[in-house]
Amino acid sequence: MDEHTLRVLEFEKIRLFLKQFATSEPGKRNCERLHPSSEIEETKAWLREVGELRDVIRSEGDVPIYG
Repeated sequence: MDEHTLRVLEFEKIRLFLKQFATSEPGKRNCERLHPSSEIEETKAWLREVGELRDVIRSEGDVPIYG
């Protein structure tokens, strides 16, 4: 994705917002490395992961990981 599009989407703000929730340094570094994908199969895989996490949150009330 080109820099103009990332700027218009304010992707850096999203990345910084997400980083606030990371509880470890490796997690924070992973947030800093996030990037949008233009590959449809990769995007579908990410969406499946989000759906699985949503289901866990619905059944457990929270993400069952700590620290």
